[in-house]
Amino acid sequence: MSDNASTLLPNESTPSPRVRPGGAPQARVRLADIAKELDVSPSLVSKVLNRRLGGRSGASPTMIQAIFDKARELDYQAHTAASSLSQRRTNALAVFVHDHGVQGSELATAAIKAIAGYSAQSNQRLMLQYYQSVEEFDRLMHIAHQSTVDGLILLGLQPTASTSLNLIVQRGLPVVTVLDRTIRPSFVNIGIKQDRVTEIAAEHLIARGCRRLGYLGNANLPNNERWIGYQRALSRAGLECNELLIPTTRGFNASAAEQSLRHWLDLGLEFDGIVATSDQLAAGAINALVRVGKRVPEDVKIIGIDNSPFCEFYLVPISSVSQQMAYRAELAFKTLMHMIEGQPAPGSTVEPAIYARASSGGTPNILDD
Repeated sequence: MSDNASTLLPNESTPSPRVRPGGAPQARVRLADIAKELDVSPSLVSKVLNRRLGGRSGASPTMIQAIFDKARELDYQAHTAASSLSQRRTNALAVFVHDHGVQGSELATAAIKAIAGYSAQSNQRLMLQYYQSVEEFDRLMHIAHQSTVDGLILLGLQPTASTSLNLIVQRGLPVVTVLDRTIRPSFVNIGIKQDRVTEIAAEHLIARGCRRLGYLGNANLPNNERWIGYQRALSRAGLECNELLIPTTRGFNASAAEQSLRHWLDLGLEFDGIVATSDQLAAGAINALVRVGKRVPEDVKIIGIDNSPFCEFYLVPISSVSQQMAYRAELAFKTLMHMIEGQPAPGSTVEPAIYARASSGGTPNILDD
């Protein structure tokens, strides 16, 4: 999460002279003016406002807060062009996004909003570009130069077929990816394990008494990590994996789930829990069950994946596993800024989180322990 310093930084993006009551322009407030007001050195003020405080600065949290407050009071606005030139930086970041996830999940949107918020607080400009194909991605790679941006964040699906990634490696541009796993040793990644996503989803239902679980998703995909995680959870709990309750759904939308549920019901299969590999699949399962008089969660407990915005407002609020896209994007931004400043910036793997709602018998809108 953001610290007080970053949330209190004044808007420095549009320098303009202040106006005196009589209408004459007032001179730009300087770092020395803030320092004089607080009886501290201009060097300390500069380090605080530009986030270059070292561990031995000696500045107390109270003094740091006072500097930000005084900067806001005096309407201090940094001369970003001069600052950038002195540091040979552009104060601009590139964000290349492959919009992914099922419609309504807003995975990319959550990540972009997080990056945009932290960029505004840190006075960084964003070059935001979307791509769908490898060809589009390759074209974007040709504009990612240190002369135009200080660093790059990649979001979405892995462009593993691209040869242009080698260009970025050769240029030495700092890169942070928000992907399942690292695609280049030189790229720092803020990842997540997809097998953990379904593993904790199944564990959540098992902990709530489910013993006959169904799985909505494509279990036949090669190296299907989500399917592996689901199986692992059932095996650990000593539960049977009923192959009849594992359809090969075509797609991740609600209609695919309704078709599977109708098939299960026609066969007279017994099930008390469903792990759906998208929130739309979970919604479709709820629709099909309600139509035949089944109660959710009393008769069948359901959990989805992605923690889509509509989960809270569905006819039965849907429990869901979050892939933590906003948090991972936050980490990506902060990690990239550390890299740009020459500081150590290791990658990390983020644990998915469960939001328990009514569909699994959880308390609505409460993060599961």
